[in-house]
Amino acid sequence: MQIDPIVDQIAVTRHARLVDLLACPLCAGSLTRARDTVRSGAVVDADLYCADCGQVGAIRSYKPTFHTGELGDGWLPGGFAEAPVDLAGVTRFGDWSPQPVGLLGSGIGACLTGETTAAGIACSLGTHDWGAAGLVSCGAVEERRELYSADPGSARVVVHRPDELGTVRRWSCLIGAGVATAEHRERSQALVRRIAELVPADQAPPLQFVPSNRGNPYPPRLDALLAEAPPDAVVLDLGGGDRCHPDPRVLNFEYMRFDNADFFGDGLHLPVASDSVDLIMSQAVLEHVPDPAAAVAEMRRVLRPGGRVYAEFAFMQPLHAVPYHFFNITPHGSALLFEAWDVVDTGVFGGLATTLRWMFDLLGADDKLGRERTSAVLDALGDLDRQLSARELEHVASAVYVEARKPLG
Repeated sequence: MQIDPIVDQIAVTRHARLVDLLACPLCAGSLTRARDTVRSGAVVDADLYCADCGQVGAIRSYKPTFHTGELGDGWLPGGFAEAPVDLAGVTRFGDWSPQPVGLLGSGIGACLTGETTAAGIACSLGTHDWGAAGLVSCGAVEERRELYSADPGSARVVVHRPDELGTVRRWSCLIGAGVATAEHRERSQALVRRIAELVPADQAPPLQFVPSNRGNPYPPRLDALLAEAPPDAVVLDLGGGDRCHPDPRVLNFEYMRFDNADFFGDGLHLPVASDSVDLIMSQAVLEHVPDPAAAVAEMRRVLRPGGRVYAEFAFMQPLHAVPYHFFNITPHGSALLFEAWDVVDTGVFGGLATTLRWMFDLLGADDKLGRERTSAVLDALGDLDRQLSARELEHVASAVYVEARKPLG
């Protein structure tokens, strides 16, 4: 007799609130589900339709996505879900070391491999400036993904052949496919964060709520805002990156396919019902959207009257998250973005030493000038920062923050 796994009721309740929150990203109309699969009270797999706009999204392995044109690239095929593979138990060739966020493999030819009867494999990989191409394969199906990036990030590879479900095949994740230069071969590394088998949706593992943070630390102000929010508050972490907050009220909406995000789409067209959200947190996001004013307008639309937003964004910061860094925003630009709101508080943070340390790291200044010289510069700037008034810091701060309410009228 098969025994059903214990249901994580927090996860199921949280998921139901998320599904109820969803709306058409094009017209904000209500959605209906087709071809849905439900397990232990949570929707594993479904297609999402708007009466006026047609199919606008899908739920895949419990996670709603509104990147409908990209479901074949890093997303799951309909009718399937992910069953995580225990990385500690997979066969390894080459140099691999356990890390808090996965397995770090070094050198060309380092490989993880195993056998599966599933329809395919989904693999989450880290990208970085010492990365090389990764080759993920399952049987005869393979896909190569470039892992080099000027800024740390993530890549996701899905290889599948649904018609071969039940057939024993070997899968592998190989580092360094196609790397040519000797220097790159020596430095090539890859971080394998997660590997999952693609199983039929009705065989999906039960949904679980597992807080995790592989991204930025949360702003200190968030704790106080959550303490003030009602027990049933709907809280959005807009563009939260690869993290899941310990407070189950917080739902992470992302553009990129991060493992720890809850749902996916475009911040300029939020798939969220109007007047439905109590609190929005937006950290280091507005500089990365092509139209910050439209993004702020969407936040205003989805907040309830009196709902609050807390946003932080780049002012004097260097180029980062290439190529998705579009606009740094001054304190005066911040006032313009939020002029139609009831502003509760606004200010700046991060001095010259913070910004220059970041710039020095990007430019390899310690190697080019010597650590002694760069440390002397940063020490002097730190002394200057401590003498700056709030008004003086406004001219050179690393970042700006705004806390505001949606007007009641």
